[in-house]
Amino acid sequence: MWIMFVLAVLTSITGAQYVLHQTSMAEVASSQGAPTALADNFFVYSNAVGRFVAAQPLGYTAPWAANSVPDAFLSFPPWYVRDARWRNKVIGGTVTIYAAAPIAGVEFGDLLAQRTDFAFGAGTTAATREIVSAVHGPTGIFAPVGVPAAVPVFQVRLN
Repeated sequence: MWIMFVLAVLTSITGAQYVLHQTSMAEVASSQGAPTALADNFFVYSNAVGRFVAAQPLGYTAPWAANSVPDAFLSFPPWYVRDARWRNKVIGGTVTIYAAAPIAGVEFGDLLAQRTDFAFGAGTTAATREIVSAVHGPTGIFAPVGVPAAVPVFQVRLN
């Protein structure tokens, strides 16, 4: 009798692990990526750019093409694999991190808002380049020229 009970428990545990694994693999295997994983990747990139700019003189503007800091100047954690969609612009001490193009089927504006403590500079760009927050709506803050519409964006003044 005990053996049957032990076999039933082991079978249910194995089945639950299989189902959980299949569910999580479907999310990871999505063509655009899971919103949480994308937000994590976005903020690691954002932190690297922010650390670089914070070490520069006040009012720093990136002198490279499109006022963007190249990856060669950024310090990423050894485990980090940068998502090629992320871009940055640094103009007058204001850092703007954004996606190069809209990410179809993935909305992580709520995650951006939560992870920035509901900052006004976190959201999605409108056609006018105004940042629209998932919490506050239109913010009156505009992304720099060259940032496309309908992309996730995070803008902060560092120096």
